[in-house]
Amino acid sequence: MKKQKESFYVKFIKYLYNINDNFDEYKRSEVNRIGNNAFMFLIVYFWLETMSFVVLVFSSFDLTDMLSIIFFSNALILFIIMSYISFSIYKLKLDHIDAYDDMDYHLKLKKLKRKSIFMSLIFFIIERLSTFYLDYSYNTDNLSLIQLIFSPRANINWFIGAVSVGFIYYFRTKSKINK
Repeated sequence: MKKQKESFYVKFIKYLYNINDNFDEYKRSEVNRIGNNAFMFLIVYFWLETMSFVVLVFSSFDLTDMLSIIFFSNALILFIIMSYISFSIYKLKLDHIDAYDDMDYHLKLKKLKRKSIFMSLIFFIIERLSTFYLDYSYNTDNLSLIQLIFSPRANINWFIGAVSVGFIYYFRTKSKINK
């Protein structure tokens, strides 16, 4: 029997919600329920944010302070929503991976190692670019562009952070593999 190819929507939902195995009707209904709850929270938040933004625009509030508040409140809400989704998926055990035998288990571990290394590399690049941009924007030490890019202290700090992210992801996901 030939396995049906998954649609882009199913692949995206599985990636977004970190669902690893088959996307059956139970998982689909639980993902829809979790997504609907998150959406309702976001609608209320965006309505309140828009109202507060209008009030702040008509007051004598500084624009940069207002944009900073909105940026950090949106980042906080994104963190809350992603934590809710992650906790709900974990609680329902939709993110567990089933290994059928030792060979399948070792194959899944091999793929997990590659994915952990790739995620560490992506984390390092994104964080290094964002800190480089911030360092370049607020260059109080008057460093050159080359000195900012090849800053040993920043590169070592973010490399250690990236390796830590890779190890945490590897061991967290390894604990979800069922033999």
